[in-house]
Amino acid sequence: MFLFCVLNNEFNRENKMNNTTKDLTVREREVLKFLVEGLSSREIAEKLYISINTVQYHRKQLLHKTDSRNVAELIGKAYRFKLIDLD
Repeated sequence: MFLFCVLNNEFNRENKMNNTTKDLTVREREVLKFLVEGLSSREIAEKLYISINTVQYHRKQLLHKTDSRNVAELIGKAYRFKLIDLD
């Protein structure tokens, strides 16, 4: 029974992430790509010609949509669930 619960929870988590990938906007994907590359909010803002506040908003949305507690977890999920192209 325990194994079933664990596998069911993992399935639900992955299913939620698959739905999340469809919900990410183009701009959120761009911000995520730069986060994975290690850029700061200021550097991302300069590259995308947007304000730092806008970058922080997108970061917050990414954390919420992926149910991540911090950027490190977000980046891990980005790799795990192939949320970004690894070009």
